[in-house]
Amino acid sequence: MDIQLDIGPQIVNSYKRLGYQAWYALAEFLDNATQNFLDNRTALNATALDGRAKLTIEVTTDKVKSLLRIHDTALGMNEADLRQALRIGYPPPNTTGRSEYGLGLKTAACWFGDEWKVTTKKLGDPNEYEVIIKVPEIAKGNLKIPIVQRPKGADLHYTTIEITKLHRPIHHRTIARLKSYMQSMYRIDVRNGDLEISFDGAPLPSRDAQTGWLKDREGKEYKKTFTTKINNKTVTGWVGVLGPGSAKRLEAGFAVIRRGRVIQGQPTAWRPENIFGEEGRNDLINQRLTGEVHLDEFEISHTKDAILWRDNEEDEVEAFLKAEFSDFIDKARKPYAKGEGVDEEGPKPIEVQAAVQAVKEQLEKPEIIDFIDLKPIPAPDAVEATKQSIVGELGDRTPDLIVKIGEHECRVYLSTDDSPRDPYFLSDAAQQNVLLVYINCRHPHWNRIRGANGVANYLLECIFDALAEWKCIRQKAPLRPDTIKSLKDELLRLDIQRQDIPESGDDKPPADK
Repeated sequence: MDIQLDIGPQIVNSYKRLGYQAWYALAEFLDNATQNFLDNRTALNATALDGRAKLTIEVTTDKVKSLLRIHDTALGMNEADLRQALRIGYPPPNTTGRSEYGLGLKTAACWFGDEWKVTTKKLGDPNEYEVIIKVPEIAKGNLKIPIVQRPKGADLHYTTIEITKLHRPIHHRTIARLKSYMQSMYRIDVRNGDLEISFDGAPLPSRDAQTGWLKDREGKEYKKTFTTKINNKTVTGWVGVLGPGSAKRLEAGFAVIRRGRVIQGQPTAWRPENIFGEEGRNDLINQRLTGEVHLDEFEISHTKDAILWRDNEEDEVEAFLKAEFSDFIDKARKPYAKGEGVDEEGPKPIEVQAAVQAVKEQLEKPEIIDFIDLKPIPAPDAVEATKQSIVGELGDRTPDLIVKIGEHECRVYLSTDDSPRDPYFLSDAAQQNVLLVYINCRHPHWNRIRGANGVANYLLECIFDALAEWKCIRQKAPLRPDTIKSLKDELLRLDIQRQDIPESGDDKPPADK
């Protein structure tokens, strides 16, 4: 005895609850269009004046009308093709491309809205065909969908999908993310000259990290291709290190690509933990190491937003990349060195010129002249008394930063309780193997610092000054200005990664405690 498996039409109502992100749902329509184009490239090339056809896809949104529209210039569909496309769960004739489960058009359209219309015209067919799908009616069991047929020129070819009665309003922020992801996901087609995407009437510019590589002293780029086998499946791609002036984190990370379409890519690229470290870090390797990993033979989720790794495939791909590109990984972790890329990473000449002019104007102010000519040098006893009065109070405070430096300890105090007239910075090494660093956060100069990176660099400058003085004291060297400057010069040359720190958005120094 058999049991007949019966799938009710109301299943279409569940599609709106699928775990899509808007850009992956939209990609279902672009996948169908691009695959239709690739499958029929020869016929389409014959229609182009230069013998090289290009696919155009226009995405239009209308918040007032609650409308999403996708129009493409691929080969289009005849009546038989359209009937096949509307069958749920019946794979297309070619399952080796981007359309393979027979679900994408239906699930994505139902996810977006309750009513959708498909209008299509195939090259060489004398007719245009149109159907309107009303999801609530389908769920009730009304499965007969009329096909409207209109005569059209045989040379026309296109498909237009219009979705209305949207479940989720397409807000400005969503549109911005849709554009960003479309640029990233179809970068291969754009790179090959096969595709042009426009969004609400404006062409999307190419987003392809193919330039700006770090170079060694001989001018060779840090970019290399690879091919390997994982679980008898071919893995290809390339890895590179971005040079000075790159887009940093936005273009870093690995784009996972399957059959020419990005599955996971910038701005949320794949960053294996054993290579990039813990999620969320923004150090140099997360700003500079980039690449593409092509996994054409691997399985994919039905929403096409993730590779379905089998066994330990992901670990093996990660281990291969880490071993094969260990030199690139090491290079990406280090700050730019002289002779790499275009030059050292640093200010541009025009920025230096503007800064020099600004400094000139500041130094020519009367206050500076008075400082040189009229300001008396404070007596050593008075300087020492001020220092001891402040340092004496530090023992009762909890340090804001404690750093172990070998057998030594550096305690940093960010003071918000003292007077703006107190010194901007003091250091004391009276305790054995302990360095105290005091930084006055009420000093007028503190209020001129902007952003987390500005604060970090200022703290490092003060701590470097303290370390240079401390080294002289520990080794009983004379505290001459040139000696301290020489020691600080050595600190500034170390491989200290002054990474970009995410700003809070208000562009102000830390608030008082």
